Amino acid sequence: MMASSTRLIRFWPFRKAPSRVRALFHEGKDTDWVASVPESMADVIEPHFFRLRQLHPVASVQLPDRSTVYWGAPRESIAVMASQHPQANIVPTPDRERRTGVRVPLACPMWYETSSTSPKNTGEGRVIDMSSTGIAFTTESLLRKNTRVELRIQWPVRLEGDAPVELFAAGKVVRAEPARAALQYDKIAFRVF
Repeated sequence: MMASSTRLIRFWPFRKAPSRVRALFHEGKDTDWVASVPESMADVIEPHFFRLRQLHPVASVQLPDRSTVYWGAPRESIAVMASQHPQANIVPTPDRERRTGVRVPLACPMWYETSSTSPKNTGEGRVIDMSSTGIAFTTESLLRKNTRVELRIQWPVRLEGDAPVELFAAGKVVRAEPARAALQYDKIAFRVF
């Protein structure tokens, strides 16, 4: 039996990609993604990856075998939003504010679900603000500190052709109040519909 010479598209979270692939993108962070695309599929796939440039940085490197490796940084979408939405010049009091990243106020609808097996806590809310490391949002019920949560956020930017975009974020609750919570990301990705 002959081995197939067809190579498939390989997709990894940046932290799980082979080291030779991660080495191509020194600016890569754990929440980024990388994909390896064989030459035979590049013409079909490349427009989809580069379409994401409207949301966050995407770069590529062509390898000697003519395959291409793509890198995307969805976390950087927050910096793009911050440049489009200037921040108010408010200096928080040192005893209350520990966050260091630039936060972007957004009022996007979102849905949340805890990752615990029983009982799962689901609900709807709204984004309060986001940074490159986390998100503050409203909740329908108390989400306890250190609880793992997944968020689906209706992103305010649409792609060409009016295609809706959803931001998926997962991580743990680092601050909790009865109707609000803050999540520190360990995973973030865009989904285009």
